[in-house]
Amino acid sequence: MQHPKNCLASAMAKFSEAACNMEHEVMFPSLLLDVPLEQPQGAGFSDLYQSYIMLKSIRMTVETGLIPLDGWPAKASTTDLHPEPEESPDLEVLLQSHTRGLLHVLSRLTNQARALTRKYKDMMGMAH
Repeated sequence: MQHPKNCLASAMAKFSEAACNMEHEVMFPSLLLDVPLEQPQGAGFSDLYQSYIMLKSIRMTVETGLIPLDGWPAKASTTDLHPEPEESPDLEVLLQSHTRGLLHVLSRLTNQARALTRKYKDMMGMAH
């Protein structure tokens, strides 16, 4: 089934495909240890290995819909989990806003997975 470019299902499928390809191509993830990131990701990661582990974890979350409980409170504050209720929120506008944000994040994650795969192939002397 073909989805429009700005469709959430399409963005999730593209990320999942890029992350699966990354996992398939990166035969020795430990080679990514201490390899610096070309562009900071804002997540406090220092090397490609940490990025690889994060992308794998997010892929599992995207594919299963399950949010891992271990470490979750450290990554999200209580205000993120329980935002203050608005007087009369427009739920449709709120959903559209969150969906746009999720589409943006999934696009960035897809690009990260593809870039990590390219970098690994370059390191291994493999053709793209």
